[in-house]
Amino acid sequence: MAANVESMGYASNFVRFDSSAPWHSEGCPITDENDLFDIEKFGEKAGILWGVHKEPLVTVPQAQTIVDNAYSLNGIGDCPQVEENIDHWAVVRDTDKKVLGCVGPRYTPLQNREALDWFSPWLDSKLIALNTMGSLDGGKKVWVLGQIVDDSIIEIAPNDSIAKFVMLSNCHEGKNAVRVGLTPIRIVCQNTLTLSYNHSESKLIRVRHSSKVKENLDNLREIIDLVNRDFSATAEQYKLLANKDINQADLRKYVRLLIEGEKDSQKLWDDVSTRSQNIIMGIETKMDSPINPGKPSWWKAYNAITEYLNYDQGRNVSNRLNSLWFGPNGTLSKNALTLALDLAA
Repeated sequence: MAANVESMGYASNFVRFDSSAPWHSEGCPITDENDLFDIEKFGEKAGILWGVHKEPLVTVPQAQTIVDNAYSLNGIGDCPQVEENIDHWAVVRDTDKKVLGCVGPRYTPLQNREALDWFSPWLDSKLIALNTMGSLDGGKKVWVLGQIVDDSIIEIAPNDSIAKFVMLSNCHEGKNAVRVGLTPIRIVCQNTLTLSYNHSESKLIRVRHSSKVKENLDNLREIIDLVNRDFSATAEQYKLLANKDINQADLRKYVRLLIEGEKDSQKLWDDVSTRSQNIIMGIETKMDSPINPGKPSWWKAYNAITEYLNYDQGRNVSNRLNSLWFGPNGTLSKNALTLALDLAA
C-alpha cells in the first residue's frame, strides 16, 4: 500500500452503488452489500476502529534532568517526579501508543467510532451506503465517504454523470478541524469535483475539536439535508459548462490563468517555466482522454483539470487523495470550476 494510505476499505462489485470510487485499487474490498450499512463491519475491515487519548508532554531536557537526578541519588531517596507541561499534550493512538500530534489543553479528540456513528441514522434508513473509509499519514487523518442512495445520479452530458456523496474527515494531529459536507464524484472517471453553488452551507463545514465537537457534529445533519436539496443547482452549473463550446485558444488561456495566475499568463510561451509548460500540456492532452467523452466544452476542460489532479499531480495515489481533500489540490479544483464559469459566461 502506498506510503500515505495506512488502511482503507472500499465498496466493490456492486451494481446498485458506485463500486469503483477513487483510489479503490488499494485496501480491503467490501463485497457484502449488508456491510455497506454496517459501521462495525465496514470499519473493522477498513482498519479504523481504533481510538486515541491525550497524554501530557515533557521536553527532552526535562526528562534528562529526571534521569540524571535519579542516577545521582544512587538509590537513596525517591526519584524526582516529572512535571507535566500543562499547555501541550500528545494525541496518542490506543493500539500502538503512536503519537499522532501535539495539541493544546482544550483540544477534545473526536474518536473514529464517534465519527462513524454520525452516519448511523442515514445508514439505518438506507439513505446512505458506505463507500470508502480509511486512514492517511499513519493515522493522522481519517475519512469516511458515503453515497446518497436515492436519486443521486445526475446526467450532465450524454454518458457523463455525477453521483452525490457525503464526506466526513477527522484529523488527529491537531492541525485541522473535523470537516463534513457533500462532494460530487464523476462516475465516468471517478474524479472528485467541488461544490460551488453560492450557498452559505454548500462548502465542507468545519467543526472545531472542542468539548462540544460531537454535539455540534450531530447538529449538522439538518444542514447537510438542506445542501442535498440544493445539489441540483450545482448540477445546473455543470450542465451550463457542458453546453458551452471551447476552442484551443480559450482552453490554453483557461489553463494558464489557473496554473500561472493573471500576471504570468501573459508571458510568451518560451518564457514559461518548463514545469509549468509540462503541466499545461499534460492538462491539454486530457481533452482527448478516453474518460473525458464528448465534444470540446468548458465542462470537458474543467474535467481535464480534475482528471489531472486526481491521476497525475502528486507523487502517488494516496498523496493525491491527501492533497485533494486536505491540501492545495482541493483549492485548485474549486478555483478551476469558478474560473470556468467566469470564462464561459
